[in-house]
Amino acid sequence: MDFIRYAIKNSFLSKTAYRTNTIVSIISSAFGLLIQIAIWTALYNGRPYVQTGSETTIYISDMVQYAVLSALLTILINNNVISNIEQRIVSGQVSIDFIRPVGFSVQVICSEIANVLFNAVFTFLPMVVISLLLVGAKVFVIQNLFIFLLTLFNSIILFYAINYLIGLLSFWFLTIWPLRQILDGVIKLLSGALIPLWFLPKGIFSVAYFLPFRLIYYFPISVALQKTSVREMLESILLQYFWIAFFVTLCAVLWNRGNKKLTVQGG
Repeated sequence: MDFIRYAIKNSFLSKTAYRTNTIVSIISSAFGLLIQIAIWTALYNGRPYVQTGSETTIYISDMVQYAVLSALLTILINNNVISNIEQRIVSGQVSIDFIRPVGFSVQVICSEIANVLFNAVFTFLPMVVISLLLVGAKVFVIQNLFIFLLTLFNSIILFYAINYLIGLLSFWFLTIWPLRQILDGVIKLLSGALIPLWFLPKGIFSVAYFLPFRLIYYFPISVALQKTSVREMLESILLQYFWIAFFVTLCAVLWNRGNKKLTVQGG
Protein backbone atom coordinates (compact mmCIF):
# COMPACT_ATOMS: atom_id res chain seq x y z
CA MET A 1 0.00 0.00 0.00
CA ASP A 2 2.87 2.38 0.77
CA PHE A 3 4.38 1.64 -2.64
CA ILE A 4 1.07 2.45 -4.35
CA ARG A 5 0.74 5.79 -2.52
CA TYR A 6 4.35 6.61 -3.35
CA ALA A 7 3.90 5.69 -7.01
CA ILE A 8 0.78 7.85 -7.36
CA LYS A 9 2.42 10.77 -5.56
CA ASN A 10 5.59 10.46 -7.66
CA SER A 11 3.67 10.37 -10.94
CA PHE A 12 1.53 13.33 -9.89
CA LEU A 13 4.55 15.44 -8.93
CA SER A 14 6.37 14.58 -12.15
CA LYS A 15 3.44 15.97 -14.16
CA THR A 16 3.43 19.25 -12.23
CA ALA A 17 6.95 19.90 -13.54
CA TYR A 18 5.54 20.57 -17.03
CA ARG A 19 3.46 23.67 -16.29
CA THR A 20 3.66 25.00 -19.84
CA ASN A 21 2.08 21.81 -21.18
CA THR A 22 -0.78 22.24 -18.71
CA ILE A 23 -1.41 25.84 -19.73
CA VAL A 24 -1.32 24.92 -23.43
CA SER A 25 -3.71 22.03 -22.76
CA ILE A 26 -6.23 24.34 -21.07
CA ILE A 27 -6.00 26.90 -23.89
CA SER A 28 -6.40 24.24 -26.60
CA SER A 29 -9.37 22.68 -24.77
CA ALA A 30 -11.03 26.09 -24.46
CA PHE A 31 -10.52 26.86 -28.16
CA GLY A 32 -11.78 23.39 -29.09
CA LEU A 33 -14.94 23.98 -27.06
CA LEU A 34 -15.48 27.40 -28.64
CA ILE A 35 -15.08 25.90 -32.11
CA GLN A 36 -17.58 23.11 -31.40
CA ILE A 37 -20.18 25.52 -30.03
CA ALA A 38 -19.68 27.81 -33.06
CA ILE A 39 -20.04 24.91 -35.50
CA TRP A 40 -23.26 23.58 -33.96
CA THR A 41 -24.71 27.09 -33.71
CA ALA A 42 -23.98 27.61 -37.40
CA LEU A 43 -25.44 24.22 -38.37
CA TYR A 44 -28.69 24.96 -36.53
CA ASN A 45 -28.84 28.25 -38.48
CA GLY A 46 -31.17 30.00 -36.02
CA ARG A 47 -33.52 27.03 -35.59
CA PRO A 48 -34.35 26.18 -31.95
CA TYR A 49 -34.31 22.42 -32.59
CA VAL A 50 -33.93 19.71 -35.22
CA GLN A 51 -35.44 16.25 -35.64
CA THR A 52 -33.01 13.37 -36.03
CA GLY A 53 -33.60 10.24 -38.09
CA SER A 54 -34.84 8.45 -34.98
CA GLU A 55 -37.41 11.23 -34.40
CA THR A 56 -35.49 12.57 -31.42
CA THR A 57 -35.87 16.30 -30.83
CA ILE A 58 -32.48 17.91 -30.22
CA TYR A 59 -32.52 21.55 -29.15
CA ILE A 60 -29.58 23.88 -29.70
CA SER A 61 -29.22 24.09 -25.91
CA ASP A 62 -28.85 20.29 -25.88
CA MET A 63 -26.03 20.49 -28.40
CA VAL A 64 -24.22 23.20 -26.44
CA GLN A 65 -24.51 21.10 -23.30
CA TYR A 66 -23.36 18.04 -25.25
CA ALA A 67 -20.30 19.90 -26.55
CA VAL A 68 -19.37 21.13 -23.06
CA LEU A 69 -19.83 17.72 -21.42
CA SER A 70 -17.91 16.01 -24.22
CA ALA A 71 -14.98 18.41 -23.77
CA LEU A 72 -14.97 17.86 -20.00
CA LEU A 73 -15.29 14.09 -20.31
CA THR A 74 -12.35 14.04 -22.71
CA ILE A 75 -10.17 15.62 -20.02
CA LEU A 76 -11.16 12.98 -17.45
CA ILE A 77 -11.22 9.97 -19.78
CA ASN A 78 -8.01 10.55 -21.74
CA ASN A 79 -5.06 8.47 -20.56
CA ASN A 80 -1.51 7.54 -21.54
CA VAL A 81 -1.90 3.80 -21.03
CA ILE A 82 -0.86 2.78 -24.54
CA SER A 83 2.30 4.90 -24.67
CA ASN A 84 3.08 4.02 -21.04
CA ILE A 85 3.02 0.26 -21.69
CA GLU A 86 4.74 0.60 -25.07
CA GLN A 87 7.60 2.62 -23.55
CA ARG A 88 8.07 0.13 -20.69
CA ILE A 89 8.25 -2.84 -23.06
CA VAL A 90 10.37 -1.28 -25.81
CA SER A 91 12.88 0.27 -23.39
CA GLY A 92 13.18 -2.93 -21.36
CA GLN A 93 11.92 -1.27 -18.18
CA VAL A 94 9.33 -4.04 -17.97
CA SER A 95 12.07 -6.38 -16.73
CA ILE A 96 12.53 -4.10 -13.69
CA ASP A 97 8.77 -3.82 -13.24
CA PHE A 98 8.61 -7.60 -12.85
CA ILE A 99 10.77 -7.57 -9.72
CA ARG A 100 8.98 -4.72 -7.96
CA PRO A 101 6.73 -5.50 -4.97
CA VAL A 102 3.50 -4.91 -6.92
CA GLY A 103 2.35 -6.22 -10.28
CA PHE A 104 2.88 -4.56 -13.64
CA SER A 105 -0.80 -3.69 -14.07
CA VAL A 106 -0.91 -2.02 -10.63
CA GLN A 107 2.08 0.15 -11.56
CA VAL A 108 0.39 1.28 -14.77
CA ILE A 109 -2.88 1.92 -12.91
CA CYS A 110 -1.06 4.03 -10.30
CA SER A 111 0.44 6.14 -13.06
CA GLU A 112 -2.98 6.65 -14.66
CA ILE A 113 -4.66 7.48 -11.33
CA ALA A 114 -2.10 10.25 -10.94
CA ASN A 115 -2.84 11.33 -14.52
CA VAL A 116 -6.61 11.52 -13.81
CA LEU A 117 -6.05 13.44 -10.56
CA PHE A 118 -3.69 15.87 -12.25
CA ASN A 119 -6.10 16.48 -15.15
CA ALA A 120 -9.02 16.87 -12.73
CA VAL A 121 -7.23 19.52 -10.68
CA PHE A 122 -5.24 21.45 -13.28
CA THR A 123 -7.32 21.09 -16.48
CA PHE A 124 -10.86 19.94 -15.64
CA LEU A 125 -11.59 22.56 -12.96
CA PRO A 126 -10.27 25.49 -15.05
CA MET A 127 -12.37 24.23 -17.98
CA VAL A 128 -15.45 24.13 -15.75
CA VAL A 129 -14.87 27.79 -14.90
CA ILE A 130 -14.34 28.66 -18.58
CA SER A 131 -17.52 26.78 -19.52
CA LEU A 132 -19.49 28.66 -16.88
CA LEU A 133 -18.26 31.94 -18.33
CA LEU A 134 -19.06 30.88 -21.90
CA VAL A 135 -22.48 29.24 -21.55
CA GLY A 136 -23.65 29.73 -17.96
CA ALA A 137 -24.55 27.39 -15.13
CA LYS A 138 -27.60 25.82 -16.80
CA VAL A 139 -25.35 23.54 -18.81
CA PHE A 140 -24.39 21.72 -15.61
CA VAL A 141 -27.96 21.05 -14.47
CA ILE A 142 -28.18 17.24 -14.60
CA GLN A 143 -31.33 15.53 -13.31
CA ASN A 144 -29.96 11.99 -13.10
CA LEU A 145 -26.68 13.02 -11.47
CA PHE A 146 -26.01 9.74 -9.65
CA ILE A 147 -26.68 7.61 -12.76
CA PHE A 148 -24.58 10.00 -14.84
CA LEU A 149 -21.63 9.72 -12.44
CA LEU A 150 -21.98 5.93 -12.40
CA THR A 151 -21.97 5.72 -16.20
CA LEU A 152 -19.05 8.16 -16.34
CA PHE A 153 -17.04 6.03 -13.90
CA ASN A 154 -17.81 2.93 -15.98
CA SER A 155 -16.80 4.72 -19.19
CA ILE A 156 -13.42 5.69 -17.70
CA ILE A 157 -12.75 2.05 -16.73
CA LEU A 158 -13.94 0.79 -20.13
CA PHE A 159 -11.74 3.24 -22.03
CA TYR A 160 -8.80 2.31 -19.80
CA ALA A 161 -9.35 -1.42 -20.45
CA ILE A 162 -9.48 -0.90 -24.23
CA ASN A 163 -6.27 1.14 -24.17
CA TYR A 164 -4.57 -1.39 -21.88
CA LEU A 165 -5.43 -4.12 -24.38
CA ILE A 166 -3.91 -2.17 -27.27
CA GLY A 167 -0.86 -1.38 -25.13
CA LEU A 168 -0.23 -5.07 -24.46
CA LEU A 169 0.09 -5.66 -28.20
CA SER A 170 3.54 -4.07 -27.79
CA PHE A 171 4.73 -7.54 -26.78
CA TRP A 172 4.22 -8.56 -30.41
CA PHE A 173 4.48 -5.35 -32.47
CA LEU A 174 6.76 -3.17 -30.27
CA THR A 175 5.77 0.00 -32.18
CA ILE A 176 2.00 0.34 -32.04
CA TRP A 177 1.39 4.02 -32.80
CA PRO A 178 -0.55 3.10 -36.02
CA LEU A 179 -2.98 1.04 -33.92
CA ARG A 180 -3.28 3.96 -31.51
CA GLN A 181 -4.13 6.30 -34.40
CA ILE A 182 -6.74 3.87 -35.71
CA LEU A 183 -8.28 3.52 -32.24
CA ASP A 184 -8.43 7.31 -31.83
CA GLY A 185 -10.18 7.68 -35.17
CA VAL A 186 -12.68 4.91 -34.47
CA ILE A 187 -13.49 6.30 -31.02
CA LYS A 188 -13.94 9.85 -32.32
CA LEU A 189 -16.40 8.59 -34.94
CA LEU A 190 -18.30 5.85 -33.12
CA SER A 191 -18.23 7.00 -29.49
CA GLY A 192 -20.03 10.29 -30.02
CA ALA A 193 -17.04 12.30 -28.81
CA LEU A 194 -17.30 14.77 -31.69
CA ILE A 195 -20.63 14.01 -33.40
CA PRO A 196 -23.55 12.65 -31.36
CA LEU A 197 -24.77 9.32 -32.73
CA TRP A 198 -28.21 10.90 -33.27
CA PHE A 199 -26.88 12.55 -36.41
CA LEU A 200 -25.10 9.55 -37.92
CA PRO A 201 -26.63 7.69 -40.88
CA LYS A 202 -28.79 4.75 -39.82
CA GLY A 203 -26.29 2.18 -41.10
CA ILE A 204 -23.39 3.62 -39.12
CA PHE A 205 -25.64 4.19 -36.10
CA SER A 206 -26.68 0.52 -36.12
CA VAL A 207 -23.04 -0.57 -36.18
CA ALA A 208 -22.03 1.92 -33.48
CA TYR A 209 -24.92 0.92 -31.24
CA PHE A 210 -23.67 -2.67 -30.87
CA LEU A 211 -20.02 -1.69 -30.32
CA PRO A 212 -18.59 -0.67 -26.92
CA PHE A 213 -17.41 2.77 -28.02
CA ARG A 214 -20.80 4.53 -27.68
CA LEU A 215 -20.75 3.60 -23.99
CA ILE A 216 -17.73 5.87 -23.46
CA TYR A 217 -19.13 9.26 -24.50
CA TYR A 218 -22.55 9.06 -26.10
CA PHE A 219 -24.29 7.05 -23.38
CA PRO A 220 -23.18 9.08 -20.31
CA ILE A 221 -23.96 12.36 -22.05
CA SER A 222 -27.35 11.05 -23.23
CA VAL A 223 -28.13 10.21 -19.60
CA ALA A 224 -27.18 13.76 -18.59
CA LEU A 225 -29.43 15.19 -21.31
CA GLN A 226 -32.28 12.78 -20.45
CA LYS A 227 -32.32 11.39 -24.00
CA THR A 228 -32.49 7.74 -22.91
CA SER A 229 -35.40 5.71 -21.60
CA VAL A 230 -35.15 3.87 -18.27
CA ARG A 231 -34.97 0.52 -20.08
CA GLU A 232 -32.22 1.67 -22.43
CA MET A 233 -30.35 3.17 -19.49
CA LEU A 234 -30.36 -0.11 -17.56
CA GLU A 235 -29.45 -2.16 -20.64
CA SER A 236 -26.54 0.14 -21.46
CA ILE A 237 -25.20 0.05 -17.89
CA LEU A 238 -25.25 -3.75 -18.01
CA LEU A 239 -23.49 -3.57 -21.39
CA GLN A 240 -20.82 -1.36 -19.85
CA TYR A 241 -20.12 -4.04 -17.23
CA PHE A 242 -20.18 -6.76 -19.91
CA TRP A 243 -17.62 -4.98 -22.10
CA ILE A 244 -15.44 -4.14 -19.08
CA ALA A 245 -15.40 -7.82 -18.07
CA PHE A 246 -14.74 -8.83 -21.69
CA PHE A 247 -11.74 -6.54 -22.17
CA VAL A 248 -10.30 -7.26 -18.71
CA THR A 249 -10.45 -11.00 -19.48
CA LEU A 250 -8.85 -10.42 -22.88
CA CYS A 251 -6.11 -8.32 -21.24
CA ALA A 252 -5.38 -11.16 -18.80
CA VAL A 253 -5.04 -13.63 -21.70
CA LEU A 254 -2.75 -11.31 -23.68
CA TRP A 255 -0.65 -10.57 -20.59
CA ASN A 256 -0.06 -14.28 -19.92
CA ARG A 257 0.90 -14.93 -23.53
CA GLY A 258 2.98 -11.78 -23.72
CA ASN A 259 5.07 -12.88 -20.75
CA LYS A 260 6.11 -15.98 -22.68
CA LYS A 261 6.97 -13.97 -25.78
CA LEU A 262 8.77 -11.16 -23.96
CA THR A 263 11.86 -9.90 -25.70
CA VAL A 264 13.61 -7.16 -23.77
CA GLN A 265 15.26 -4.61 -26.03
CA GLY A 266 18.22 -2.54 -24.93
CA GLY A 267 18.97 -4.64 -21.87
